[in-house]
Amino acid sequence: MVKLIWIAVIVAASTLQGASAMSHRPGEAALKAVNQASPQPPETRADARKAGAYLISRRVKLFDANHDGAYTPDEWSEMEFASWALFNKKRDGKILLEEFAQSFNGPTKDQMKLFHEPLSKLKARFDRMDRGHKGYLTIEDFRERAMTTFRFNNVNHDGLVTEGQMKAVATHAR
Repeated sequence: MVKLIWIAVIVAASTLQGASAMSHRPGEAALKAVNQASPQPPETRADARKAGAYLISRRVKLFDANHDGAYTPDEWSEMEFASWALFNKKRDGKILLEEFAQSFNGPTKDQMKLFHEPLSKLKARFDRMDRGHKGYLTIEDFRERAMTTFRFNNVNHDGLVTEGQMKAVATHAR
Protein backbone atom coordinates (compact mmCIF):
# COMPACT_ATOMS: atom_id res chain seq x y z
CA MET A 1 0.00 0.00 0.00
CA VAL A 2 2.80 2.42 0.92
CA LYS A 3 4.54 1.67 -2.38
CA LEU A 4 1.35 2.40 -4.34
CA ILE A 5 0.93 5.73 -2.55
CA TRP A 6 4.61 6.55 -3.15
CA ILE A 7 4.28 5.78 -6.87
CA ALA A 8 1.06 7.81 -7.14
CA VAL A 9 2.69 10.85 -5.52
CA ILE A 10 5.74 10.59 -7.77
CA VAL A 11 3.62 10.19 -10.89
CA ALA A 12 1.47 13.15 -9.87
CA ALA A 13 4.58 15.23 -9.23
CA SER A 14 6.03 14.28 -12.60
CA THR A 15 3.16 16.06 -14.31
CA LEU A 16 4.46 19.29 -12.79
CA GLN A 17 7.41 19.15 -15.13
CA GLY A 18 5.43 20.46 -18.10
CA ALA A 19 6.10 19.83 -21.77
CA SER A 20 9.21 18.02 -22.88
CA ALA A 21 10.87 17.53 -26.24
CA MET A 22 11.83 14.01 -25.21
CA SER A 23 10.15 11.04 -26.89
CA HIS A 24 8.71 9.80 -23.58
CA ARG A 25 6.51 11.46 -20.99
CA PRO A 26 8.24 13.92 -18.65
CA GLY A 27 9.44 12.17 -15.52
CA GLU A 28 9.22 8.68 -17.04
CA ALA A 29 12.98 8.10 -17.22
CA ALA A 30 13.47 9.55 -13.75
CA LEU A 31 10.76 7.38 -12.20
CA LYS A 32 12.16 4.27 -13.85
CA ALA A 33 15.66 5.14 -12.67
CA VAL A 34 14.52 5.85 -9.11
CA ASN A 35 12.62 2.55 -8.97
CA GLN A 36 15.74 0.72 -10.16
CA ALA A 37 17.96 2.59 -7.70
CA SER A 38 15.65 2.35 -4.70
CA PRO A 39 12.22 0.67 -4.97
CA GLN A 40 11.35 2.00 -1.50
CA PRO A 41 12.42 5.37 -0.06
CA PRO A 42 15.96 5.04 1.35
CA GLU A 43 15.87 4.53 5.12
CA THR A 44 19.57 4.81 5.92
CA ARG A 45 22.42 6.93 4.68
CA ALA A 46 23.95 3.82 3.16
CA ASP A 47 20.73 3.17 1.21
CA ALA A 48 20.62 6.78 -0.02
CA ARG A 49 24.29 6.73 -1.05
CA LYS A 50 23.83 3.41 -2.84
CA ALA A 51 20.81 4.76 -4.74
CA GLY A 52 22.62 7.99 -5.58
CA ALA A 53 25.71 6.09 -6.74
CA TYR A 54 23.52 3.94 -8.97
CA LEU A 55 21.99 7.02 -10.61
CA ILE A 56 25.36 8.69 -11.10
CA SER A 57 27.13 5.62 -12.46
CA ARG A 58 24.36 4.95 -14.97
CA ARG A 59 23.31 8.51 -15.77
CA VAL A 60 24.29 8.38 -19.44
CA LYS A 61 22.30 5.21 -20.04
CA LEU A 62 19.35 6.33 -17.91
CA PHE A 63 18.98 9.96 -18.94
CA ASP A 64 20.63 10.47 -22.34
CA ALA A 65 17.39 9.67 -24.20
CA ASN A 66 18.77 10.13 -27.70
CA HIS A 67 22.09 8.38 -26.85
CA ASP A 68 24.25 11.10 -28.38
CA GLY A 69 26.61 11.44 -25.39
CA ALA A 70 25.31 14.90 -24.46
CA TYR A 71 22.46 16.12 -22.29
CA THR A 72 19.76 18.45 -23.52
CA PRO A 73 17.98 20.69 -21.00
CA ASP A 74 15.09 18.18 -20.89
CA GLU A 75 17.44 15.25 -20.26
CA TRP A 76 19.21 17.23 -17.54
CA SER A 77 15.83 18.02 -15.98
CA GLU A 78 15.09 14.26 -15.86
CA MET A 79 18.28 13.73 -13.84
CA GLU A 80 17.24 16.45 -11.41
CA PHE A 81 13.75 14.98 -11.12
CA ALA A 82 15.33 11.68 -10.09
CA SER A 83 17.26 13.50 -7.33
CA TRP A 84 14.07 15.16 -6.15
CA ALA A 85 12.25 11.81 -6.09
CA LEU A 86 15.00 10.27 -3.94
CA PHE A 87 15.11 13.25 -1.57
CA ASN A 88 11.31 13.27 -1.17
CA LYS A 89 11.35 10.45 1.34
CA LYS A 90 7.87 11.12 2.73
CA ARG A 91 6.54 11.10 -0.86
CA ASP A 92 4.30 14.08 -0.16
CA GLY A 93 5.62 16.45 -2.84
CA LYS A 94 7.46 18.65 -0.33
CA ILE A 95 11.02 18.23 0.87
CA LEU A 96 11.53 19.67 4.34
CA LEU A 97 14.96 20.61 5.66
CA GLU A 98 14.97 17.41 7.74
CA GLU A 99 14.45 15.24 4.62
CA PHE A 100 17.04 17.25 2.72
CA ALA A 101 19.59 16.80 5.52
CA GLN A 102 18.80 13.09 5.81
CA SER A 103 19.42 12.68 2.09
CA PHE A 104 23.01 13.79 2.71
CA ASN A 105 23.67 12.47 6.20
CA GLY A 106 21.14 9.68 6.71
CA PRO A 107 18.47 9.48 9.41
CA THR A 108 19.49 10.60 12.89
CA LYS A 109 19.71 7.00 14.07
CA ASP A 110 22.16 6.21 11.25
CA GLN A 111 24.44 9.27 11.29
CA MET A 112 28.16 8.70 11.48
CA LYS A 113 30.55 11.61 11.77
CA LEU A 114 32.88 10.52 8.94
CA PHE A 115 30.82 12.04 6.09
CA HIS A 116 28.51 14.21 8.14
CA GLU A 117 27.87 17.62 6.59
CA PRO A 118 27.03 20.33 9.16
CA LEU A 119 23.35 21.25 9.31
CA SER A 120 24.25 24.93 8.91
CA LYS A 121 25.86 24.21 5.54
CA LEU A 122 22.91 22.08 4.43
CA LYS A 123 20.45 24.75 5.60
CA ALA A 124 22.27 27.39 3.55
CA ARG A 125 22.04 25.14 0.47
CA PHE A 126 18.37 24.43 1.23
CA ASP A 127 17.61 28.14 1.64
CA ARG A 128 19.28 28.98 -1.69
CA MET A 129 17.06 26.42 -3.41
CA ASP A 130 13.87 27.52 -1.59
CA ARG A 131 13.34 30.61 -3.74
CA GLY A 132 9.84 31.29 -2.42
CA HIS A 133 10.95 30.94 1.23
CA LYS A 134 8.16 28.38 1.74
CA GLY A 135 10.11 26.25 4.20
CA TYR A 136 10.14 23.27 1.84
CA LEU A 137 11.40 22.38 -1.62
CA THR A 138 9.20 21.39 -4.55
CA ILE A 139 9.95 19.89 -7.93
CA GLU A 140 9.88 23.44 -9.32
CA ASP A 141 12.72 24.41 -6.97
CA PHE A 142 14.73 21.43 -8.21
CA ARG A 143 13.92 22.23 -11.85
CA GLU A 144 15.13 25.80 -11.37
CA ARG A 145 18.35 24.49 -9.82
CA ALA A 146 18.65 22.01 -12.69
CA MET A 147 18.58 24.75 -15.30
CA THR A 148 21.08 26.85 -13.34
CA THR A 149 23.51 23.92 -13.12
CA PHE A 150 22.85 23.04 -16.77
CA ARG A 151 23.84 26.56 -17.87
CA PHE A 152 26.89 26.44 -15.58
CA ASN A 153 28.04 23.11 -17.09
CA ASN A 154 27.29 24.18 -20.68
CA VAL A 155 30.67 25.91 -20.95
CA ASN A 156 30.64 26.29 -24.74
CA HIS A 157 27.02 27.58 -24.75
CA ASP A 158 25.82 25.16 -27.45
CA GLY A 159 22.75 24.01 -25.52
CA LEU A 160 24.24 20.58 -24.71
CA VAL A 161 26.28 19.30 -21.77
CA THR A 162 28.75 16.47 -22.29
CA GLU A 163 30.50 14.27 -19.74
CA GLY A 164 33.73 16.08 -20.67
CA GLN A 165 32.22 19.45 -19.82
CA MET A 166 30.95 18.14 -16.47
CA LYS A 167 34.40 16.74 -15.63
CA ALA A 168 36.09 20.00 -16.63
CA VAL A 169 33.73 22.04 -14.46
CA ALA A 170 34.15 19.63 -11.53
CA THR A 171 37.95 19.71 -11.85
CA HIS A 172 38.01 23.49 -12.10
CA ALA A 173 35.71 23.83 -9.05
CA ARG A 174 38.18 21.98 -6.81
